[in-house]
Amino acid sequence: MTVYLTHQTSTTTQTQTITRTINYLDPTTKELTSLTQTAELTRTVEEDLVTGAETYSQWTTATWPSFTVPSVAGYTASPTVVPALVVKDGDGDVTVTIAYTKLVPNSSVASSSPASASSASATPTSASAGSSAASAATNSASAVSAAPAAVTNTAPTSAAKATSAVSEQKLPQTGDDEQAALSLTGVSLLSLLTLLGVGRKKKRHSRN
Repeated sequence: MTVYLTHQTSTTTQTQTITRTINYLDPTTKELTSLTQTAELTRTVEEDLVTGAETYSQWTTATWPSFTVPSVAGYTASPTVVPALVVKDGDGDVTVTIAYTKLVPNSSVASSSPASASSASATPTSASAGSSAASAATNSASAVSAAPAAVTNTAPTSAAKATSAVSEQKLPQTGDDEQAALSLTGVSLLSLLTLLGVGRKKKRHSRN
């Protein structure tokens, strides 16, 4: 008969705790708050009581929960939320510090509104000025287009008057020239007749 003997063992549990600390200072009350989140990891250890050998299991994991940072009027927090995080063996402790920043009123937006209104109210004036300029340009164009017509109408009249004056001046001169020619012709004829008459008288005297 064979008898088998087994070694007695002892099983224990090992635990490790990893922490995350969240610090935030209230900007109005100046009160510092520290929030500690713990993640507890465990594993088992089996010890052989005869040989003293130990057998270890795997470490478990844990999770730090998410945390929403309290809001303070007139301030903004950074970050606003600390997210949840899975913690495993080998991770170390973590500290998170929340910073509050005071909000500054955006005065540039408020001051720009009256300027925009002024620009809007000035638009009709600009439009009126543009209309006046367009009317002035139209009147100027009409005046320029009317100017050549006046010159065109007066030019022929001046030329006609000049032609009439020249013709009036020439007509009397033409009559004078004709009268002078006739007078010269008459004088020539009289001279010729006189010479003929004298010649005939001489012939008669010579015959007698």
